[in-house]
Amino acid sequence: MRRFRQLFIATCLPMLVVGFAAFLVRGTFAVRTKAELDYGEGIVLWQAAHVTALSTAYHRVDVYPYIVFHYPPLYHLASRGMALITGDLLAAGRLVSLLSLAGACLILAWLTWFCLPPKVDRVSRWIGTASAGLLVFTLPVWRWAVLMRVDTLAMLFSFAGIALFILARRRPALVYGAFLLFVAAIFTKQVMVAAPAACFVLLLIDSPKRALRAAIVTLVAGLVPLLLLQTATHGLFLRNIVSYNKNPFLVGRLIGMWGEHLSDTIVVLASALSLPAVFLYHRPLRISLLVRRIRGLLRRNPFGRAIVVITAVLLFAVVVTVTCGKVGSNYNYFFEVDLAAALAGGLFLGWLMHDRKQRPVNAYTQFALFVTVLFALHSLRTIGPFRQGIGDLGTGGRDYSKQMVKLLSAMPGPVYSENMVLLMQAGKEVPAEPAIITVLAEAGQWNESGFVQSLAEGHFAAIVVHTDLTNRLHFSPAVARAIDQRYESRRSVGPFKIYEPRPAP
Repeated sequence: MRRFRQLFIATCLPMLVVGFAAFLVRGTFAVRTKAELDYGEGIVLWQAAHVTALSTAYHRVDVYPYIVFHYPPLYHLASRGMALITGDLLAAGRLVSLLSLAGACLILAWLTWFCLPPKVDRVSRWIGTASAGLLVFTLPVWRWAVLMRVDTLAMLFSFAGIALFILARRRPALVYGAFLLFVAAIFTKQVMVAAPAACFVLLLIDSPKRALRAAIVTLVAGLVPLLLLQTATHGLFLRNIVSYNKNPFLVGRLIGMWGEHLSDTIVVLASALSLPAVFLYHRPLRISLLVRRIRGLLRRNPFGRAIVVITAVLLFAVVVTVTCGKVGSNYNYFFEVDLAAALAGGLFLGWLMHDRKQRPVNAYTQFALFVTVLFALHSLRTIGPFRQGIGDLGTGGRDYSKQMVKLLSAMPGPVYSENMVLLMQAGKEVPAEPAIITVLAEAGQWNESGFVQSLAEGHFAAIVVHTDLTNRLHFSPAVARAIDQRYESRRSVGPFKIYEPRPAP
């Protein structure tokens, strides 16, 4: 086993460090660049700029500007606070995301170190700890953490809550702190329900009375700010984050997204399920035996409790990923699954690599060799993002944003653009967010006729497109037709096509 640990340290851990280095390099580039790195950054930037005026931010979609505030406000407030340090709201939002993922990874690493059984030797403990903290950087989802998006701050709150729940084995009062953190996660991203649901079910199994008290604390902590937000927004807070936030659901997209995700994460997910298979499996398979086993592990020691908690969170998170079947979804829908799998994988590796001082060849050592080879192959995927990050940092990327900002700033009238970051940097008002209004128009929740009429009348000095007018996720047929008839593409800057009003006949 010692040789296999040395092999793991020599082959896998360096690649995990390379993945972390790719995160640092890409994060440095993201904070330094002014360019939009993801379509969703534009609307989040607008939301953060307007979050302190709640009644203006959370308004009806048929009131100009036609923008939906489709998230709760905690991330936006955090970004505004960080902007007091950076002086730039876009850089501040990205920095909040970066620091949040770093904080979440530190929580995963510390939990692994703390929860591994005392008999696990120091080398194996370090292997498990480093793996738990760094495995996420072998998965594609970490690249979401360099963007101005709400996800990673929600993950930080959620996994901090999971940590407190695990520690509550000896200090039951920490359960209430855990659920308060879960409330904070939900007020950052409203679909962060996997961790609180999993922990509440486990609490019901372990202590129904404490579960009831935790439910009361959670409801009070959640309903008070909800009522305040509903009042401050004249009842439009929930309409924005729920009613206006519904996209068409496609089963084929769900299957395709999960298939793609499994191809990138199968090694980590398989390792995450190994300990539950060992510690929770019972023959015969009876619910009563499983519940008794879960209760016993919750009370036994930090290792058993961690296995049960993270397994429950992982299962509930998998259920929540059903929402990735929505049109417009992306790999951030798997963020919670991947972080939970990284924690479970770290615990598994630390437990597996422990030197049991048995014969040189046995089931454990053979399995350890097999796992080491799998992780060595899996961890090679960190090289590509690292090389790409170095290239972007060295060249600054092919950034045409400065040229576009200068061009748009000189235009006398309003501009409609897929890239909303450009508009805000140019000092232009954002008239509408293309993706959401297109979905709402298709669903009959927004009457686009007034907006189409303004396009047909040449109200805008320019239309900036970086995909294509045939993109039905951003341009409805009526909007695309109005732009095509009233405007013409006279020039382009890099990937941006600039449509300007046709000359009067």
